[in-house]
Amino acid sequence: MTTEVVTAKYRFLVLLYQLGGEASWSEIFSHWRNSEISRYADELKLQDLVVDRWEKNKRIFKITEKGITLVKKILEIEMMVAQ
Repeated sequence: MTTEVVTAKYRFLVLLYQLGGEASWSEIFSHWRNSEISRYADELKLQDLVVDRWEKNKRIFKITEKGITLVKKILEIEMMVAQ
């Protein structure tokens, strides 16, 4: 797995957190035009960082408590690096 994939996968997680912890595929795509959104979500689901459900024809993603903890650590590190 390359660094870009890891970075993008966690970017998806941070964006989901910033969108209030729950968002549809199309909402995420409107903020981040990346064709790999579903793949990243599936990988994060395997790590219990995200869950998903279907509402009619929309895939809705929700960040888990474990995911929130990780995002807070990522954001904390980004703030430390930015200083």
